[in-house]
Amino acid sequence: MDELLKGKYPELPHPGKRLPYGYKVSESEPRVIVPIPSVIPVLEEALNQLDNGVSIRVACDFLNSRVGPLYPLSHMGLTRVRKRLRPGTTRKQTVRKTVV
Repeated sequence: MDELLKGKYPELPHPGKRLPYGYKVSESEPRVIVPIPSVIPVLEEALNQLDNGVSIRVACDFLNSRVGPLYPLSHMGLTRVRKRLRPGTTRKQTVRKTVV
């Protein structure tokens, strides 16, 4: 878990406006934002579900049920987080049957 936080979710300088999802202002240094350890694993699992073909709303419901009411995220917010963290990934397409 610590490797994930240091590698993919490092401490960042405060952006001055809206914080990225999964980050909070550091208690020791207000100019730095740090990842929230309880949110990051759940966020990664929701992103993995999206990569495996789960719908955006189902993944969002999963995320919100696990992180609680303190860190809610809409389906569009999850889409933006996915574009920021995993650029170039697309959802697996389901095979559609054709009716003849």
